[in-house]
Amino acid sequence: MRRIAIALTLLALLAGVYACSSDAPSPTTPKGPGGQPPSGSSGLVVRLFTSNPNPPEESCTLIQAIVTRNGQSVPDGTGVAFSSNFGVFEQNLLNIISVVTQNGAATTALCSNDPGSAVVSARVTEGGDTSSATITIAFQPVAQLGPFVTFCDPSFGVPGGGTAVNISGGRFFGSPASTRVVFSAGGATREALVTNLTGDTITVITPAFPEAQSPSVPVEIRVTLGTNTSNPVTLSLPNCFAFGTGPSTQASVTAVLPSSGTNEGNTRVTIIGSGFRAPLQVFFGNTEATVLSISFNQIIALTPPAFGAGANNLNQSVDVRVRLVDSGQEGVLSNGFRYVVDNVITSISPSQLLITSV
Repeated sequence: MRRIAIALTLLALLAGVYACSSDAPSPTTPKGPGGQPPSGSSGLVVRLFTSNPNPPEESCTLIQAIVTRNGQSVPDGTGVAFSSNFGVFEQNLLNIISVVTQNGAATTALCSNDPGSAVVSARVTEGGDTSSATITIAFQPVAQLGPFVTFCDPSFGVPGGGTAVNISGGRFFGSPASTRVVFSAGGATREALVTNLTGDTITVITPAFPEAQSPSVPVEIRVTLGTNTSNPVTLSLPNCFAFGTGPSTQASVTAVLPSSGTNEGNTRVTIIGSGFRAPLQVFFGNTEATVLSISFNQIIALTPPAFGAGANNLNQSVDVRVRLVDSGQEGVLSNGFRYVVDNVITSISPSQLLITSV
């Protein structure tokens, strides 16, 4: 834990703890479906999102819980209890932490010095009701170049199963027999049939999910390579595929991670929602962003600068807008991203720090 303790001590001196700071950007209000399947049958719903489901060891990844009741954000100050069976949370270096909501969202970060899989849970009790959700984070070793995943094609399938899905990426190894792919949706977990594996593609046949009866049910996919070896590798894909009764023709934006970035732009963000399909455009305020990849539930993009070319968004919160080119329909997350001044280290006081290994 020593490496994380050193990094976080310096960050705390410079900027304070992100999720507890009064200067931290406010999480945004969700609109539309998305996130992980929650438990419970009341109107209280928790969904979890992450900026990177497969971060390298010795790093952290943002995790955001979106909490709603009957489609509306819960009151500010609602407590969200996060827990993880692997790694520690950035704010307190423990595997449990409680964070309160602002505008229906609570944000934390999970860190690990070592490779391994973490199942992160978020639990909320509000108005006498309780709801929870989980998400898998797979920290990857950095000592060697390991396998990675990028997207699924197609990114939508019928709940009856039988859809052939190509999981794209790189440096895959093993054989179909030594590869395990698990789908989790609607509170159920089932294994897919792996039919082919190459260095950059895994082909699977989706299992049936009769639980997925709404227009769009997000699926968490976990890929484990080398199950017959002493060092299998697990990868997580929480937002690349969805089951449903029919592909949505309406784009909806639920969350943006991270929800802030520098005025200079070029911040890599994950836009989570549903109904995304090419061709599309992404705008931060009125300025178009660079789109890197598109799936039904997720867009990866680079933010434009806050200034220049008619933009005047310095240190401002802006709407994040996804426009489907073929229909002109748009999904908008109001105040979904905030431009901020980049941190610059000018001095550290005291000049000597006592850092103790945990």
